[in-house]
Amino acid sequence: MDKKDECFFVLSENGEEKLLFAGREFCRIKYHFKYWKEPKGEQWEINFSSFRTFPGKFEVSGEIPGVGAAKITYFCGRELNIHFSFIPSVAQNIGFYFLGMEFPEDATELRLLPGVYCGYTGLCGTFKFSSVYSEKAELFQLASAVDQKSDSRGTTLTVYQYFTMSFPPAFKNGTAALTLGQEISGDLTVSYCQEDIWDPVHKIREFETAAKPEKMMERYTYNEFLLNWEKYIREPDLWVELGNGMGMFHVGFYNVLTDPKLGGPYGYTLNDRPIRYKELQELLFNPGADKNIRFDYFQDNIHQLEIAWGNGCNTMVAYALYNYGGEWFRRKADAIVKALLEFKNGGFQIADGPLSGAWINAYNADSGCFQDHYGGNQVFLPDQGIVNYFLSKIYLEGFNRAPGIPRNIERNCTEFLLRSEKMHNGFPNAFSPDGNFGYSREGYPYNFPNAPGIAQTALSFIMLYRLTENEENLLEAERIISKYLQPLIEDNKFGFLEYDHRGYCSAGAASVLIALAEYLEVGGGKISETVKHMQEKVFYHLLSFRHERDYFIYRHAHNVDGWHAVAKNCHHFLHGFTRGSLQGEYMLHTRYEYAYALLRTLESNPALPVKTALIDHLNSYTWQQFINPELKKGFGGMTEHVGLRTYVQDTAHLLHSVPLAMILIEKANRREAV
Repeated sequence: MDKKDECFFVLSENGEEKLLFAGREFCRIKYHFKYWKEPKGEQWEINFSSFRTFPGKFEVSGEIPGVGAAKITYFCGRELNIHFSFIPSVAQNIGFYFLGMEFPEDATELRLLPGVYCGYTGLCGTFKFSSVYSEKAELFQLASAVDQKSDSRGTTLTVYQYFTMSFPPAFKNGTAALTLGQEISGDLTVSYCQEDIWDPVHKIREFETAAKPEKMMERYTYNEFLLNWEKYIREPDLWVELGNGMGMFHVGFYNVLTDPKLGGPYGYTLNDRPIRYKELQELLFNPGADKNIRFDYFQDNIHQLEIAWGNGCNTMVAYALYNYGGEWFRRKADAIVKALLEFKNGGFQIADGPLSGAWINAYNADSGCFQDHYGGNQVFLPDQGIVNYFLSKIYLEGFNRAPGIPRNIERNCTEFLLRSEKMHNGFPNAFSPDGNFGYSREGYPYNFPNAPGIAQTALSFIMLYRLTENEENLLEAERIISKYLQPLIEDNKFGFLEYDHRGYCSAGAASVLIALAEYLEVGGGKISETVKHMQEKVFYHLLSFRHERDYFIYRHAHNVDGWHAVAKNCHHFLHGFTRGSLQGEYMLHTRYEYAYALLRTLESNPALPVKTALIDHLNSYTWQQFINPELKKGFGGMTEHVGLRTYVQDTAHLLHSVPLAMILIEKANRREAV
């Protein structure tokens, strides 16, 4: 492309504007303005009719009777700068989107996230969309957002998804009070480049050039935060006795939902038949659905005991409890480990058949059966690495020296993981009971490589090497990293950790960082320099999900009123969702992986700018311990998400409530003090 053609401009045609780059339309305008007067209220969509052209500038404006005046100004050139202005004509509560833009079907890589840069890579290159933060405007400004309509059939289906600018900033379906004549403004910069939209080079440039926001100050000291958590983790209702010194924590408190939803864990049965998520959707939403089956039939507070993923993750919890210290915590951790290895004469490792040697994630103590997170009998690849990793840490650090730990980990690695690789010529993300590839809860085949799952597989062999000191196991880890993981990272295919879509998930990036850090900690590996390069790239990829600014949700959300809440979102990580996905929509994750991944990255590669990111994230975490103390589960738990929408998840999840990195940091501080 000739340099002189690399310019943006706006063309007015038949009363509509077209946004062009080098003469080619790069996105389609679906509307100019969409507004609502109450949270989640009825929406009105507006297209303006007043167009004015100036040299290098194009203006679109309109009056909305009884609402206000809105104007969009395009400044054209090597970048496209768009200025937005709304001035209310009356005092009112209002929320709105400015300029709904639909990205083209040839957008092979799509990045749609609220409050951070977005865009796509298509056949003609990459278009990056970045909203501009104003210190002076505070709440009364716009921020990048996603306007999408949900499809009732599942968590990965949408009717449409548009990039837009929102008020309140980066928030969905909320309102804020405006006075007469008070201006709401915002700016959007659209740039063109060749690098893939998911290439972390975009974040590196932003990180190096952008002004640094103020530090997030802690709400609770770490010690106070942990004391609050201690009250929660001791709740008797969380614990399920399994007999003979065995027991586990179940996933959470699902019997306090105020708004029934299809959130996991499932493990549902209907007429004594196991029901998976896809079948549940068909029963409830498809044409001819049985009207006698209601949502609340499936909202049981089941005692599902999970060892590797979801809302329980007992293996990680046991490691955290050992490190926290104290007799009660050690006894609980010992009971978890014993159940993992011995429950029902074999523990959670499958004894025989096509999945022999695999860890199955969950046990439903109510129905008395092993199952996956969603009530089936599938085995997921990341689960294997998570269990192997934390059991190895428990053994190597001397907390529990049960001989079954190294034995079962070796069996999982050699009997299941390597056998599965030979069968599939790689590592699918899930396996069905017959040993073939498995399916997501939405029914999508999981026959493709997944970066976090591959990283966790390599991590299994890293830990097996540390357990056995057999160099062959380290060579296996290096082979898996080089053959399967490195090409994915080079191609910016960072993948996800969730089990219901093919998108990008920040928790997945954190999972990869943990595996890479453990390889570097071993020392003397043959591919250390390659792994350091991968680690740096994944680190900046993770940062690209981070909200650098606080978008004032404590002032306009009102979705945690009465919950002892002052929710803040600065330095928290977006869950992540991409084309067609509702997974983690407008949510900031509070899982353990983020802080723990940053901590392990700092310890293994202090040359990266990780320390500030870790401290800021932990400080932001202390603002989210806002579970209503009036609820019977007690104070100190955490929800799975910080919501950027008119919604609060009124359940506390065990996995998200265990601040592993904070426990480790406080333990190190006590050791240094002595």
